[in-house]
Amino acid sequence: MEEATIQCPYCKKEYTGQVDKCPHCGYPITGTKEEQGVFVGQRILMKGDIDESKSSIKRARVVLIVLACLYACITVRFAILFKGLDFYQILILCSPSILITILFSVCIFLLKKRPVLSLWMSLILYVLLELYSIINLRGIVLIAIVIAILIKGLYDVKKAEKAEEELKIK
Repeated sequence: MEEATIQCPYCKKEYTGQVDKCPHCGYPITGTKEEQGVFVGQRILMKGDIDESKSSIKRARVVLIVLACLYACITVRFAILFKGLDFYQILILCSPSILITILFSVCIFLLKKRPVLSLWMSLILYVLLELYSIINLRGIVLIAIVIAILIKGLYDVKKAEKAEEELKIK
């Protein structure tokens, strides 16, 4: 005789046999109303963490696009300033800003598939660039804002990854 399948009241997936918790989502089937309510509440909070992470990634993407464009403009400005030199001399003189533009662009493209790696790379790159130019004490507030946005994005992504792992969302 086959066991009847039962549908989980939370995730709506079917399972067979007598279980205390849903084998798919962990819902406490035999738990008290309070335990079930706590479970649902925790899941709602975790989904909120995932949504916050998506917002942080969008903010970080905007910041990275602005930084990439800024360094692209710096490259063009240098090229114009050095217009009396031949192409290879200009390329050599502009290569640091070209490299920085490329690195920020890579971070932008990695942000969707590998957000933690992208945010770490962009944060390290930006901090190194600002440490290099901090002697001028230019834009300390802007520097702090950019660093805060990237760190917040990193924090939210890690929090969302943990929530996704617990929710078994992939």
